[in-house]
Amino acid sequence: MPAELIIFDMDGVLTDSERVAIRLVAGILNDLDYAISEREVERRFMGVATPVQLEMLRSERGQDFVDAYLARLKPDWAAAMQAELVAAPGISSVLEQLDRRGRQRCVASNGSVDHIDFSLSLTGLERHFHPDHRFSGTDMARPKPAPDLHLHCLAQFGKAVEQALVLEDSVTGLSGAVAAGIPAWGFVGVHPRPEEQAEHLRAAGAERILWNWAELSDHLAQEAG
Repeated sequence: MPAELIIFDMDGVLTDSERVAIRLVAGILNDLDYAISEREVERRFMGVATPVQLEMLRSERGQDFVDAYLARLKPDWAAAMQAELVAAPGISSVLEQLDRRGRQRCVASNGSVDHIDFSLSLTGLERHFHPDHRFSGTDMARPKPAPDLHLHCLAQFGKAVEQALVLEDSVTGLSGAVAAGIPAWGFVGVHPRPEEQAEHLRAAGAERILWNWAELSDHLAQEAG
């Protein structure tokens, strides 16, 4: 049965933002004498809610370090995203298909609602997601990988777990969907190491791996007959 509600993660799913974010965060941390590789930034921080990231840094280096980090991150993040953020290739066509078929969808991200709105606006995707259908893990008692955010999405649309499909690029996000009992597919179309990430997502419980958005487009066309 086709999913009545499709729940999209934001970064690395709707937008090709992870490469920009990884490079930026690694650069700032190394400038602050926190030696870390881009790969380690990806492993530790990508898909993790910002308050959780900051608490990790606070526990290691203290509040002064976090303050210095944020003083760099906020302006540098906005500038980098404005200069480099793009929609994931092929996602616009998928969303247009969903529009034509009247399929319900929402965004469920560990980023803030402001970040979701900013990213959708910059990439021209905002028209595909009603403002009331953009949900953040920062507003939940527990962000992903807890199931709270995905369950909240179901409640807002009045759907059961079997009526939804979650699309995630990170183990953190996919684990939240699995914990909620919702079918989840992994997307690796903009990941810097797609084959490696696909294995991680399968191990976390992904029922299918999407290598690009054309695969989902074909799937939706087959559902429509």
